[in-house]
Amino acid sequence: MNPLTQIKNTQKITKREIELGLFEKASWHARFAHSAYIFAGGLDYELTEGDLLAVFAQYGELVDVHLVRDKTTGRSKGFAFLAYEDQRSTVLAVDNLSGAVVAGRKIRVEHVDNYKKRKAEVRNQQQL
Repeated sequence: MNPLTQIKNTQKITKREIELGLFEKASWHARFAHSAYIFAGGLDYELTEGDLLAVFAQYGELVDVHLVRDKTTGRSKGFAFLAYEDQRSTVLAVDNLSGAVVAGRKIRVEHVDNYKKRKAEVRNQQQL
């Protein structure tokens, strides 16, 4: 599905839940209650991890930012995975930032069902 269509569909679902007065457990977000990770796509290639922190920290404390980069050039690939300390922050980020314009580009923000860290990420965290 086209990313812009996905953004519009997510916004429609969320708006409908608000209109119906659905509670947290009845929301489509409840399916992702076990994961504090979100996906951010459509990012400007010049954005850094610090830029992502500035944007996404509005909705909670971030504990992991993985801006995916090309292995040979080190340039951003335009998407990232971020984790919040409190899973409820993911709902705020998805609802408020999906479809937002950041650095001149409309971004897509979605829940991540099952994020697996790469071996290099795990190794880097153990060295800290």
